Amino acid sequence: MAISMGVLFRAFSQKCRIVHVSARQGLLGSGTCLQIQSCPRIQHYQTISDDIPPKPKRPLSSFFLFVVEQRPKILAEEPDLRNTEVVKRIAAMWKEMSDSEKEVYRQEFESQRIKFQEEMEDFRSRLTDEQLDTLMEISRKKREMRSKRRHRAELRKLNKPKRPPSGYSLFVKEHLSSTLRPGGTKTTEEKQAMFKDAAEAWNAIPDYEKQRYNEEANQLLETYKEEMDDWKRRMEEEGTQV
Repeated sequence: MAISMGVLFRAFSQKCRIVHVSARQGLLGSGTCLQIQSCPRIQHYQTISDDIPPKPKRPLSSFFLFVVEQRPKILAEEPDLRNTEVVKRIAAMWKEMSDSEKEVYRQEFESQRIKFQEEMEDFRSRLTDEQLDTLMEISRKKREMRSKRRHRAELRKLNKPKRPPSGYSLFVKEHLSSTLRPGGTKTTEEKQAMFKDAAEAWNAIPDYEKQRYNEEANQLLETYKEEMDDWKRRMEEEGTQV
């Protein structure tokens, strides 16, 4: 496939979480109707503010409709299969399908797309001018965030040196490594408690101890500046704008 599996898996992870497949007459064969629950990240964008109603959900593409249909079937046979492996299998299945087989999913997407456009027109018609202005501002910020993420991704591809940690960050890393016990994934609450404990420990140590971490951070910063100067010089020689 032209798209990498990493990109595909991230898109799938952000797109939806499968709830169940229910029986109802539809386009996807055997009377199958797909019911999808958005992940928390998507729900956050759909519930924009308290005074603006949730936006209609954008339809899944034809490929993701196929993913939603096939994922529970694969997991029913191999429930312990990792999500990355599930997506790889489904992507391979999709690649091997003929255009006529894919057309069923394309028709379903087109039907949902038309319905979505109608729902969006009705949604906008019920908003006040102030609410529309709020939506436009949120859309602008989202585009800005996407642009920044793309830019950072491009810089990573160009091997831009990574900014070093501060003295405080060095201390926190050392503190956590000395207090962490192997085994088991930490919950969000446990991680928050650990970082809070590290912050309290930092505030408790004397200034001369902090200075040791700050001096190490300054040395790393000097190395970083030299690497950045060399990197920028190479980018200019290659004619790459950064």
